[in-house]
Amino acid sequence: MGKKKKKDNLRRGKRGTVPRFDYHVIFSNSDNSHEKHKFITNVKDVLFLGWTHRFKLDSHVLNKYILRDGRATFKRKDNSEMLVLRTQKHTPEDLVELYLSNDLQKMDYVDNYLAINPGLRRKVSPLVKEMSQNQTKLRPAKDKEAAQLEISEVDFSEIK
Repeated sequence: MGKKKKKDNLRRGKRGTVPRFDYHVIFSNSDNSHEKHKFITNVKDVLFLGWTHRFKLDSHVLNKYILRDGRATFKRKDNSEMLVLRTQKHTPEDLVELYLSNDLQKMDYVDNYLAINPGLRRKVSPLVKEMSQNQTKLRPAKDKEAAQLEISEVDFSEIK
């Protein structure tokens, strides 16, 4: 049997490689109220979120603007707006570096991010142990809903 290919941070499609993104959705209503959803991991969830808020959008239009401009805006007739932003997904190495900085705020951010992305947690945990020579382990996993609430408070300037 051949070697197992190591998965990187790129999605391969018909037109070449495309980076993987985290999506951030902000709804603003005509009465100036804002609703934020951050770190949505796939386009399907963004679409369903938009449809439940009665926005007309499809994946082709969303991807076109996300890939070209990094943002997509959708409006309804009542002047409500849906803004979709993207940030590049963190690689396991990025998360290990943030976690080993011993800054409590960064560690909380990583814990919340890994609670939302449990598949990534299985990759990061052994790296944290290895890089810290078994001195540091990841804290126990948080509840996904609680992590989603905590991470939605993070400002976009703090994400990178």
